[in-house]
Amino acid sequence: MRSAPDEDTKLRWCLQFLDDFSAAENEVRATLVADDPGYCGDRRWDAYVAALTEHLVASYDLAAPSWLFTAGRFLERWWFPVDLPSVRVTALIQSPASFRRRGIFITEADLSRC
Repeated sequence: MRSAPDEDTKLRWCLQFLDDFSAAENEVRATLVADDPGYCGDRRWDAYVAALTEHLVASYDLAAPSWLFTAGRFLERWWFPVDLPSVRVTALIQSPASFRRRGIFITEADLSRC
């Protein structure tokens, strides 16, 4: 029996998508986000995928696919993927709009790949 991916694995997948999207040609970027990737079974990560995708399409001036705005892509309770008191205030201030509107709070460092 195969177990569900842990939090670190889900984050690595999102970061890999961020890298792949950023490295792709603009015509390819649109195809990478066109189809609904489905749900992973964890509402937090389903919302995170939509927030990341919305952030990327806005950053590259691409049309946002409709799947980003389905009800399953928003949280009812706020979520801080890094839930340390020292990070919370920074995350509240720095989260991109696509994350904030879904109830997810991250820092700028969470989207930077050095």
